[in-house]
Amino acid sequence: MYIKDIKWLDEINREAIVIITNDKIEIECFSHPLEKNKNDIINNIYCINVENVCISTKDEYKINYNEESMKYIISGKLKNRETGIITFEDLEMDISESYIPIDIKEGEFICFNASRLDIW
Repeated sequence: MYIKDIKWLDEINREAIVIITNDKIEIECFSHPLEKNKNDIINNIYCINVENVCISTKDEYKINYNEESMKYIISGKLKNRETGIITFEDLEMDISESYIPIDIKEGEFICFNASRLDIW
């Protein structure tokens, strides 16, 4: 994925909302300090305040933002239990292993909620 757009919240302190895309899906992320530019490649993001991790009913990559709950609803494939890495299209998402129930195996699709997505 690459940075499509940057919306500065505080340009002096390098705090921004960053839109990343692979031309199929767009994801809005927070970044502070942002040390990247438009069109830079993004390989991983960090999911903040992850909850409700469970096995997905469908093997699909999906992301939606729920305005009412103010949370992202995400489906992706568990790549590595130990590191808490989820693959999402051509992106890796870090959700931390402490959020993954023990009955979920690597390679399975999972879904979860996150309150924020960050680029560090």
